[in-house]
Amino acid sequence: MNRKKLLSGSFLLIMAIHIVVFTSIGLFTTRGWRLLIIFLAGLAVMTAAGWLLRLYYKRRLRKQGKDA
Repeated sequence: MNRKKLLSGSFLLIMAIHIVVFTSIGLFTTRGWRLLIIFLAGLAVMTAAGWLLRLYYKRRLRKQGKDA
């Protein structure tokens, strides 16, 4: 099995579990809302950073292909 697919799949599974757990804690306790907001803010920042890095990498590859 491809190592990159395995790591990506396990990461997505772990993130899904965290989302479910933090959402349930946030919904059923008053102190859990803070954890939920912190987690979702961090998730949004990480997702945006990953998307921007991927975009930069693709543009850089295109630029290098034209110059070579």
